[in-house]
Amino acid sequence: RTGRRSPSREGTATAVGGIPELVKDEEECLLVEAGNVPGLANGIRRLIQDKALSERLGENAHRRVLSDFSLNAQAHATIQTYNRALHARNGPM
Repeated sequence: RTGRRSPSREGTATAVGGIPELVKDEEECLLVEAGNVPGLANGIRRLIQDKALSERLGENAHRRVLSDFSLNAQAHATIQTYNRALHARNGPM
């Protein structure tokens, strides 16, 4: 590290909607069931007290954003989707 703060941020999230599909519990974030206030407080406490966990989650989340959600990754996924649609409609090219 250079002493600069990483652009990644560790965190907790509630497991609602599509969030569990976007982040992996205990790998990129701490997921808590919606309405579980004690669980949320415990997750925040864990991140404050365990700097290694906090760093690991933040770095993992940052890597995943860069690999799966960058402009290049999204463009590649869109092109693959179009190619699959064309292939399904017209058969192999």
